[in-house]
Amino acid sequence: LDHWVKFDCALVCCGVLNAWILEPFVLKDDEGLGPLMVLRMGRLLRLARTVRLLVKFQVLWMLVRGLLTSAGTMLYTLVMLFIMLYIFGCIGFELITQSPQAKDDEEFAALVEDWFRDLPRIMLTLLQFVCLDSVGAIYRPLIEKSYYLAIYFIGIILVMPIVLMNLVTAVIVNGALEQAESDREAMAVHEEQRKKKMIRELRRIFLNLDEDGSGKVSKDEIQSIGEHDKKILTRLTNISNPVDIFNALDVNELGELDIEHFCSGIWEVAISKVPIEMKRMEIQVNDLHHTLGRALDEQKFFRQEQETFQRQQSKFLEEQAAFRKAQITFREEVRGKLACIYSTLQDCSATCSLPPASPSQASSRASNGHAPASG
Repeated sequence: LDHWVKFDCALVCCGVLNAWILEPFVLKDDEGLGPLMVLRMGRLLRLARTVRLLVKFQVLWMLVRGLLTSAGTMLYTLVMLFIMLYIFGCIGFELITQSPQAKDDEEFAALVEDWFRDLPRIMLTLLQFVCLDSVGAIYRPLIEKSYYLAIYFIGIILVMPIVLMNLVTAVIVNGALEQAESDREAMAVHEEQRKKKMIRELRRIFLNLDEDGSGKVSKDEIQSIGEHDKKILTRLTNISNPVDIFNALDVNELGELDIEHFCSGIWEVAISKVPIEMKRMEIQVNDLHHTLGRALDEQKFFRQEQETFQRQQSKFLEEQAAFRKAQITFREEVRGKLACIYSTLQDCSATCSLPPASPSQASSRASNGHAPASG
């Protein structure tokens, strides 16, 4: 069960015990459990739980909640402080109260009598060290008499007011941060529940407006809105005319709104503190941003395609240059072979006493596949 429920049950039981049993049968005077009933004022702390989700009271809630959650930390701090005071008190009793100087030195004995007479007084004196409350007048004369007591007092100052108190502060701050995180989660859950409830209400209004069952609401249909639904839209958007709401939500000016745009648009207007015209401008800017983003993506894709085409074109030019080079080499080889054939024909003509053939004739004969005439 919740601790608040347990607290209420305890108060109810005390009230029943006081009103029905003790006062009528046991107690003859008016004492009863009246002083105990003062605890009922503690129920006022429950009011702080109702304001934790309100923006104006978040700081107040953090303070109250931090104070309540740090109660356990303060209790454990008290126990730890008592243990530390007892330990250092026992050490101080052995070092200072039982010191031989307390019997020989009158000034030292006077200091012991004032601050370190017995264990309870020593613990009360060390409590001043926790707060650092005018402790110089206590430890300085004692250290001047016995220098080894400096280690004792330095240990007290380091452990209790510095280390212990800072650890307590760190634990309290950590608890406050964790509580703030849980409050944010509770607020998020509350906001999600509120959104679901509002979306259900808006869907009901949308279905009432969608007379033809097309899944979209036109301007003519929203003009025929019922009085109850109109009050709900006015309360959510602070706009009394439903047509103005439709015009603000119809960013693309299509003349129709589907259920998603209708519900999400009114929900965003309801949770924001800006007018619906500013929300319309925000939606238009977001659409423009998305359009520019798509344009930039298309431009980037076009640049990639252009770079790919340029690489293919450069590769084609390289292949074309290689082909031309190979063509030139082939022509030179053909010319060299024709020159060899021509020289061979001249030799054959000279040997056979035939008139020499011209190079052009030899070339034509070689190209037609005729072999030169042999002797």
